[in-house]
Amino acid sequence: MDLDLALREDEPAPLTDDSTPDQRMKFEKWEKANRMALMVMKRTMSDTVRGGFAACDKAKDFLEAVGVKFRESEKAQMGDLMTTLTTLKVDENKNCCQTQRIGCSH
Repeated sequence: MDLDLALREDEPAPLTDDSTPDQRMKFEKWEKANRMALMVMKRTMSDTVRGGFAACDKAKDFLEAVGVKFRESEKAQMGDLMTTLTTLKVDENKNCCQTQRIGCSH
């Protein structure tokens, strides 16, 4: 199954009475891939994180919303780190990393 079909291709035109069997099959395939992709993305997130996004019925829209939210979060984190960095107090016996514990992997 092409789980990424809904991310790679735009949604096909809605089905009508005049839709061909090929169009119906393509639409159903895209719709199933869209549902599966949404389910996979949402299941990998905690309830808290998932609740921070508007309801989306298309996988491509949901993925874009996640990307936007991540960029916003990254900017906020960058601001916090810059504030911490600019307000560090130097202790002659320790380095900055030991004083504030920023950026350390100890």
